[in-house]
Amino acid sequence: MFHPIPDIRFAWRKFMRAPGLTLAAIVTLALGVGANTAIFSLVDGLWLRPLPIADPSHLVAIQSVKNHAAADSEQETASSWEEFGDLRERVPAFAGLAAVDRRGVELETGNGLQLLLAEVVSDNYFAFMGVRPELGRLPDENEIHRAQTPTIVLSHAAWKRFFSGDPAVVGHTVKVRGGLATVLAVLPSGFRGTERLVDPQVYVPQSTWFTWNPDERTAARSYRNHDVYARLRPGATLDQARAQLQALGADLSAKYPEANAGRTFTADWQAKSGDQQTKILSRLLLAIAAAVLLIASTNIANLLLAMNDSRRREIAMRVGLGATHGQVVRQLVTEYAALAVVGIAAALVLAQKLIALVPALIPDIGIPLSFDFRIDLRVLAFTAVAGVVSVLICGLIPALAAVRTSPLDAMRAQQSPGSRLKMPARKMFVVAQLAVSMALLMATGLLVRTLLHLENANMGFDNRQNAVLLAVAVDQEGLRRQAEFDALVNRLKALPGVRDASVARVVPFPDSGGGATVVVLAPGELPSETAGTPVWYNSVDDAYFRVMSVPLLRGRAFGTQDTASSERVAIVNLTLAKKLFGTGDVVGRHLRLGRRQPVDAEIVGVTQDGKYSDVSETPQPYLYLPLTQQGSSEVVLIATTAADPGPLLPIARKAVRQVSANLVILTAQTLTDHMRLAMYTNRIAAWLTASLGALALLLTTVGLYGVTAFTVSRRTHEIGIRMALGALRGSVFASILNDGLKLALLGIALGTGLTLLLGRGIGSLLYGVRPLDPVTLLGVVALVLATSVAALLAPARLALQVDPVEALREE
Repeated sequence: MFHPIPDIRFAWRKFMRAPGLTLAAIVTLALGVGANTAIFSLVDGLWLRPLPIADPSHLVAIQSVKNHAAADSEQETASSWEEFGDLRERVPAFAGLAAVDRRGVELETGNGLQLLLAEVVSDNYFAFMGVRPELGRLPDENEIHRAQTPTIVLSHAAWKRFFSGDPAVVGHTVKVRGGLATVLAVLPSGFRGTERLVDPQVYVPQSTWFTWNPDERTAARSYRNHDVYARLRPGATLDQARAQLQALGADLSAKYPEANAGRTFTADWQAKSGDQQTKILSRLLLAIAAAVLLIASTNIANLLLAMNDSRRREIAMRVGLGATHGQVVRQLVTEYAALAVVGIAAALVLAQKLIALVPALIPDIGIPLSFDFRIDLRVLAFTAVAGVVSVLICGLIPALAAVRTSPLDAMRAQQSPGSRLKMPARKMFVVAQLAVSMALLMATGLLVRTLLHLENANMGFDNRQNAVLLAVAVDQEGLRRQAEFDALVNRLKALPGVRDASVARVVPFPDSGGGATVVVLAPGELPSETAGTPVWYNSVDDAYFRVMSVPLLRGRAFGTQDTASSERVAIVNLTLAKKLFGTGDVVGRHLRLGRRQPVDAEIVGVTQDGKYSDVSETPQPYLYLPLTQQGSSEVVLIATTAADPGPLLPIARKAVRQVSANLVILTAQTLTDHMRLAMYTNRIAAWLTASLGALALLLTTVGLYGVTAFTVSRRTHEIGIRMALGALRGSVFASILNDGLKLALLGIALGTGLTLLLGRGIGSLLYGVRPLDPVTLLGVVALVLATSVAALLAPARLALQVDPVEALREE
């Protein structure tokens, strides 16, 4: 009959007699399972956890795609407002649809005009998502549509931050740029719609947005900004909906050839059609964490083998007194379960500490983020499974090995033939640990070298200079907007310590990717709906190339003569010049911008190729246009200085506000911080793999030390005889090292094979380095060997302390 309480008490008494091994097992379990728990919590929040909406598993994402896309800019999957109306009316398989468009709303707060991240949503959005407000009431679609005044809904975070959590804000009128709006409700904490990380601050019904921006009621059908979601009617299938979408796409393509030619609609469950890069990164993190858990598990198995080996006489005596093998295994498994409970508790504490560090690792990207990384029931279940599997499954090998011991041999303190499987099993575990550790260290080395290559790469501009960047939005048009830009630049130039200043639509590596695109027609190409190539471009002032140190290979920069009324001009990079004309000597030639009514522009300069949307991109065609001829209401002010740019930031912010009270500062940061953000993915990948690789190497070192120490303890009799017969201490020392290094070399050989597979998996993250880079491989091999030798020294020295007389007396 099973009596767990006495078995557990007995287990703890045994653990207390071997505190070193017990502590090592608990720490190993805490490190391995704790790291996995933290990683799983991150992945769960980014990808796996169901969205906080009604029936998230049956939410359908609809995308508008163009089959013959010519560039990334043509691969947008959003739909226009007109297409959303067509989808609602002409796809009977859907019971309802909702549309979402991310915009900015300027709200008057206690700190002045603040630009808030807004979700502009169809009037039926709240009912469609099944959200219940924390405060206020969410009217239905008809009520919102008939509302006489503009209305908004606040997120929980915005309510707390900008209105101090005052319940009285519901029903009151707040000021927005250009008018007023009534606050309908406050949404519950944690609701972000279909967003995982981005935290919208305000939700604006589409009717209200049209009231503020009446021109968008008649926006072109090709103006696609809305993400569309749907739910199936009862009895309808996703295949039926796809067939109806195909038919609708064909009809719209024929009816509206300018906007819909070649376009169609696709549909899939929203849970499957999420960000693929997030899913790839999540899978990579889970794979690395699983490798660390494997190493931790093998370490635990080795430690349990050592524990059981010290109890061989006890176990043999219990068997000799009539205990069945099942009873012995049950007792051992009970002990392992008790160990698992303590290890899992420690793992949860460690995971909580690691999760708390995540927000500090996320850079400021200019938009509000929210991190739903927590230890909930899902994470607890994962942790329990990981801990129990690690201890119980890996503990079965020691348990089964223990009951195979012959009672007679155990009483004689000899190793039975049946137990000889212990040593090979322990050594196989260590070899596997070394192989996995080496693969992780190789990945770390490759990603670190990639980061070094990127930091030293030629970006096409001086990315190491001291500068501040202020992204601003102005409320002017035409010549008055240009005059405000000039006033802002002159105000920055007048600040103490500022060497030069400029203004541009974007700086390299903006949040939007490459910025914006314009279609460029090749020489002799006729205008048509599908003609030309979309090319990333930047609108800059006449000082931009000087301020950002962008090399001009030929021609001139923009000048004061390039005005809104003068002939259109452009500056191209070398790749675009060769793509259009086959040569870099194109100054004085003309190109055409636009598809339907192309505009002629003279090429006045050619710049060196650079990086524009991603630090690891290959050379891309790029175009510069004068800000005076290709204006923008949102620009970036650039001010360079010889000193530390940090103290200049608040001074620059204050200075630009003095120029215009209606100006909105979107973001303010140094160029150094901007570049850190541009390389953030590379940095975080290197940091994560380095952390997990170091943990894997630590656990592997402990495992190798444990196996070698165990070997020495089992060879005490043999070593004593050898030394009694005249063996030199040096030869004994070398023998112990030799046995351990054989395991290390075998692990390195297997690890090299694993690095080939891993290198292919992370190839897309590498830059300037091959997956099997010889320098990195040699460095990793040297590190593994050095660590292995360090782990072997202590057991080898212990072997030299064996007293031949005492060892012979044990026989």
